[in-house]
Amino acid sequence: MKAVYMDRSIEKALAKGVATKKDISLINKFVNERRAAAGISLSRSNKITYTLIGWRRFMPSYPDLTIGDVYAGIEAMNNGLNSKGTPLFVHPFLPHV
Repeated sequence: MKAVYMDRSIEKALAKGVATKKDISLINKFVNERRAAAGISLSRSNKITYTLIGWRRFMPSYPDLTIGDVYAGIEAMNNGLNSKGTPLFVHPFLPHV
């Protein structure tokens, strides 16, 4: 796994306006702390970065988050649709209609 994948995710998010520089700064601080404290791998760092950038579709800018925003974002993710109009997430224990 390469660090370039994390850098590409960041560059694309900034170019598309999905994340702000403050968001990226917080994401980088969090990932660096996890690498230092928990010894996570480069692959895990890439995954966390990609995931946190993706969550910004459903939440306000990270520096401004409240706990209410987090709960609303989780609800939005659970009910979100992809570009094809199909659900982003399908619960494995619920019947699919």
